[in-house]
Amino acid sequence: HLTFYSLTRQALSIQLFDVSGRITSEKTTEVVNANSINDFSIAGMEDLERGIYILRITGANQNYFRKLIKE
Repeated sequence: HLTFYSLTRQALSIQLFDVSGRITSEKTTEVVNANSINDFSIAGMEDLERGIYILRITGANQNYFRKLIKE
């Protein structure tokens, strides 16, 4: 489950990579409410093996990366 604040309406690409760089999950969605908190989920997270993953969210003129650890 992802929660983040967005200043603008925009299309987003959400990708989850394993440590070898393989995409394990990918989703395209749209932020419809500007200046608000938005919630999204990544399908299949519960089925992933324990380990370190990299989350990448790409929007208009910005990239966001976050390391995730599944225990």
